Amino acid sequence: MIDQALYQRALAVADQPVEERDLINAALRAFIARQAQFRLAGMGEPLPISPMFLAVARTNQRELTAACPTA
Repeated sequence: MIDQALYQRALAVADQPVEERDLINAALRAFIARQAQFRLAGMGEPLPISPMFLAVARTNQRELTAACPTA
């Protein structure tokens, strides 16, 4: 079950109307990316970021921005 207060807050900060599906997909992508960052940071040694990772991150960021533009 989705927390309706949190969902309404997300809709309130969106600059344009966002469909529930798009908002949830963007949130899941952001969560997955954030968890990957934490895992990499927890490895202790800096690792080079692959071009494929950067390409996926940029694509996800564009989709997130399109689905939920910030103020």
